[in-house]
Amino acid sequence: KQWYQRRVAITAGITTLYLHGNQLMSLNEVKRLSGLPGLRTLTLHGNPLEALDGYRQFVLGTLPSLKQLDFSSVTKQDRADAENWKKLCSKKMKMSKKKKAAE
Repeated sequence: KQWYQRRVAITAGITTLYLHGNQLMSLNEVKRLSGLPGLRTLTLHGNPLEALDGYRQFVLGTLPSLKQLDFSSVTKQDRADAENWKKLCSKKMKMSKKKKAAE
């Protein structure tokens, strides 16, 4: 196997990732983790992005395989909130694109 194929195989097997206190500022950093399909436990506590509106909903909507986030279990209500947040953000993005196209 090529080195990059081994790397993908290794990262795909990651189930737990502790990234607390790493000065992560943007929710875009979370999107990069979507390539880890086996990720079940994630800790981002202590990063500036934790204070952003919709932080928990965004993370859970982006990483639906998570069972635990920031040392707390993901509940059915968390999942429902994340789904609603995702729908709301999708609508806002569509409206913004239409507004820009009209200008």
